[in-house]
Amino acid sequence: RTETLIYETHLRGISMRRDDIRPHERGSFAALADPRFVDHLLRLGVTAVELLPVHAFVQDRHLVDKGLRNYWGYNSIGFFAPEPGYLSTGELDEVKVAVRRLHAAGIEVILDVVYNHTAEGSELGPTLSFRGLDNASYYRLVPGDERYCINDTGCGNTLNLSHPRVLQMVLDSLRHWVEVYHVDGFRFDLGVTLGREGTGFDPGSGFFDAILQDPVLSRVKLISEPWDTGPGGYQLGNHPPGFSEWNDRYRDTVRRTWRGDDGSLPGFAAVLAGSGDIFDHRHRGAQASVNFITAHDGFTLRDLVSYAEKHNEANGEDNRDGHGDNLSANWGVEGETDDPAILDTRARLQRAMIATLLLSQGTPMLLGGDEFGRSQQGNNNAYAQDNEISWVDWAALQRPEGAALSRFTAAVAAARRRFAVLRDRRFLHGDRRYAFDLADIAWFGVDGGPVPAETWNDPATRALALVRTGPSDTGQLDVVLTLFNTGAGDQDFILPLRPLSRHGLAWTRILDTSDGETDEVPLTGGRVTVRARSLQLLAASLPADPPPGRRFHQPLSAGAEPVGSGRTRFRIWAPDHGRVRLLIEGGTPLDMTALGEGWHEATVECGPGTRYRYGMGEDLVVPDPVSRFQPEDVHGPSEVIDPEAFLWRHGEWRGRPWREAVILEVHAGLWDGFAGVTRRLAEIAARGFTAIELMPVNDFPGARNWGYDGVLPYAPDHAYGSPEELKTLIDTAHGLGLMVFLDVVYNHFGPDGNYIHGYAGGFFRDDIDTPWGEAIDFRRPEVRRHFTENALYWLNEYRFDGLRFDAVHAIPDPDWLDETAARIRSETEPGRHVHLVLEHDGNAARHLAPGLYDAQWNDDMHHVMHVLLTGETDGYYADYAEAPADRLARALAEGFIYQGDPSAYRGGERRGEPSGHLPPTAFVNFLQNHDQIGNRAFGERLTSLAPVAGVAAATALILLAPTIPLMFMGEDWGSTRPFLFFTDHHDELAPLVREGRRREFARFERFADDQARARIPDPNAALTFETSRTEADEATREPGRARAALVAGLIALRQREIVPRLEGAVSEGAAAIGPKAVRAAWRLGDGAVLTLFCNLDGSPVPLDGKPEGRWLFVPPEAIEALETGALAPMTTAAVLREPEG
Repeated sequence: RTETLIYETHLRGISMRRDDIRPHERGSFAALADPRFVDHLLRLGVTAVELLPVHAFVQDRHLVDKGLRNYWGYNSIGFFAPEPGYLSTGELDEVKVAVRRLHAAGIEVILDVVYNHTAEGSELGPTLSFRGLDNASYYRLVPGDERYCINDTGCGNTLNLSHPRVLQMVLDSLRHWVEVYHVDGFRFDLGVTLGREGTGFDPGSGFFDAILQDPVLSRVKLISEPWDTGPGGYQLGNHPPGFSEWNDRYRDTVRRTWRGDDGSLPGFAAVLAGSGDIFDHRHRGAQASVNFITAHDGFTLRDLVSYAEKHNEANGEDNRDGHGDNLSANWGVEGETDDPAILDTRARLQRAMIATLLLSQGTPMLLGGDEFGRSQQGNNNAYAQDNEISWVDWAALQRPEGAALSRFTAAVAAARRRFAVLRDRRFLHGDRRYAFDLADIAWFGVDGGPVPAETWNDPATRALALVRTGPSDTGQLDVVLTLFNTGAGDQDFILPLRPLSRHGLAWTRILDTSDGETDEVPLTGGRVTVRARSLQLLAASLPADPPPGRRFHQPLSAGAEPVGSGRTRFRIWAPDHGRVRLLIEGGTPLDMTALGEGWHEATVECGPGTRYRYGMGEDLVVPDPVSRFQPEDVHGPSEVIDPEAFLWRHGEWRGRPWREAVILEVHAGLWDGFAGVTRRLAEIAARGFTAIELMPVNDFPGARNWGYDGVLPYAPDHAYGSPEELKTLIDTAHGLGLMVFLDVVYNHFGPDGNYIHGYAGGFFRDDIDTPWGEAIDFRRPEVRRHFTENALYWLNEYRFDGLRFDAVHAIPDPDWLDETAARIRSETEPGRHVHLVLEHDGNAARHLAPGLYDAQWNDDMHHVMHVLLTGETDGYYADYAEAPADRLARALAEGFIYQGDPSAYRGGERRGEPSGHLPPTAFVNFLQNHDQIGNRAFGERLTSLAPVAGVAAATALILLAPTIPLMFMGEDWGSTRPFLFFTDHHDELAPLVREGRRREFARFERFADDQARARIPDPNAALTFETSRTEADEATREPGRARAALVAGLIALRQREIVPRLEGAVSEGAAAIGPKAVRAAWRLGDGAVLTLFCNLDGSPVPLDGKPEGRWLFVPPEAIEALETGALAPMTTAAVLREPEG
């Protein structure tokens, strides 16, 4: 845990105004160890004092000429000697005594050290030491013009730490201060300069390597100021492990947030959680971020809320020096005032920022004097003010407001010490779970629910609730809630986690920054008002032991099944071999018992983790076709898995009704596997989705694949993660109220890694093929059982909420589909919502019946929408080119467009079955999915092919229609990244796949020549996969933020107004009302009538009279047209007529 609380101060300034200290000791090491100062630090909870430079330094001539002095001391000349002016006795022991007394109180000493430059300045500066000894060795000089110094420091020269003797000097100096004076660490001024090599900053530079390998220096605290003034000088987050860094991003974000700036919420959330986006790499911890709001260079905290502009006139530079933008505000009057309202706001904000600092993950640093309201009279660059401007005025601590702020600061520091989760060195991402399925970190809105995407993306959002959970120091589970209100008005919060009250969750208010109250108050009721520009800290505790979970196991007729007592039963169907051997890694081959009808079995002493294969004939060695895991890919050994090893926290989850489904299709690999998807689940739920659908996850060859080349249908692919990680994904989703569906492929096997031909040739038919190879022979009972058990396995053992059956038109025995659906309905627990969805190119409506399948992917709807939006009419889009608005109307009213109608694209073949009798929820509608994007040559998304306004209108139609909506990953924020076809085949197969892919497009005019086809990306290239990744940060900046807000708002509207009425909904008809416009209506289950108007044309469409009912959705830009009786271009609008009576 991060126990450190740093107190940055100036050795001289901390005591120069202490009248209770003898005059000759003021400003010296002797005063630093004064018991009254030490007691003050202990009351605050300070664990380390960070002193501005104490090395011997030189006064700058230009300051002396103006009657000023170098106060800060960043002008070192003697790296081994303390500044003589800081020794009241002139004896070096004074330093040791001060350090020893601070150590006796449990307080460390950190020195701010300046090894980036010396007091000799530029080539025009004085020769005091190093320049006269060896200018070319001690300093970095301009190559080719060595008369001049390189000035990466802004101070005239740059020490040359690339020279071994200079580096040795620095290391000797550091060790000297540790071994002689026993200091505990260093803050390296302009630390980037120290890490510069010939090519710029290098985190593996000689300086960093030498310190981290040094047996003395590697054990002390190491803090870098991660910038300098040279090229590439800003390196926040790029220092090596072992170093912490001053986090100016934290400073600026907190200042902006409490000043009330728009759009600061996402950044504020990031810094509260330790700035993991900056530091969470190379095994660094949250302590790497040294958080501060004020420091020696800049405003004090009091000045930050008292001055809008800097006032540096005393520096003698006409107020030109110092930063001009301090992210400050004066709240009505510049500087001091006696206005009580302004003073109240300033005091409230000081408390809020101190509390924010001490309640954030990371290492907090407090500027000395901020705890009682120290001021520098608006000077933000007091480097030359060795006087009352800079010296700490301890009289302020005796005034009521100063004493109150000091007590408040101490109380917040005590809360930080009390709750271990506030000091966790680990970054909190929400993926670590505790009892009651509490995540280590979670964000909530004012309504007590997870923060939706539109709230994150709304620049006007000012309120946020943060829950952090972790083990306490006493063995309980701490639940710490911080309610932030950075707005100008009071804000009511509904407290989150209300269901846990039955398990003993009871909130206590620990502190309130609005009035500085730190008396603990138990709260009753579920609502709290947080006053303007303030925060409240609440806490509760729960038992650390989770309630009993559940374990699930789907017994399989084949494969490796643990049978207890450390034994495992192995069984395989291999009718083409009379002798089969079990080959356990590290063991002796074992002949399996032939059971008849091609089955072979052996039960042996081995348990989970055992790796094995089967041997047949002379040299055939194969993985288990029912392998539960392949840790070394499809050609490697199988691994025995204990299905009941995983404890489900949400084993009682029953799913959600099908009508509530709003689905996001996801490729797990593009989101860094199962763990990566798990990390995104809370965000997906916050956007309003109720389900994710994973593209196939069963084992395929290589590390990259869409998943439709799978060959081992029971094994989650090792490239995505382990079985436990997949179960964690599903269990976490259920805890968030998300269903998880799986795309399963039962129509073919992939081209690499399918060994079944070698021992069960009868598994396949020799009379028919599929587009992807040999057809599977579903006439055989062993084959039917292989796939039916697989469906039950995913549903019962992995707790998937449903399956999407891929391309079932390629299964030559459709009766197996209905048989499997019936078995699933009878062999999953009563009361579970299990949903089965088909993809069938033949629009086979007969399978969509009670007790069978819930819905089918509706390609017809996609195709006609694509034609209307893009104008493309080649390929299968030709079937939708004529009267597309009429065809869209039919899709909205009846589901399928082709219901036995002849298809020109298919040479007049009739396609489809009548579907008008089916409910709207029998159709899954989408504008994009993996096929419709990825089967394009360049994988373009609709956002790259159609007008933005048109896509928005089409999205509204999909999300508000009573059919089931599906979106593809990234579509919810309008990603323009392509989704390409990618694979990872071996060298022999890869070129065949590449050329086959390019031949597919030869029939299209624009790919008629070889040169055009050669531009089609190679599926096997790693770049093709990487190019397909969606970047989540697209959703946080325009236009992605606006698109994400639109989608989240539409889903929320759907769930609130439409979903509760969907049971029993029927079509009331639909019709074209323009060349690209339709009107469709449905009578919902409660008798209300929902009418949607959609115009995808570039011109307005007149409406026949004013629609009856209440407008549910109208884009603001379309209101004026509607008032004149027209539907604006590129617009979808929705109206709801409530039931009569």
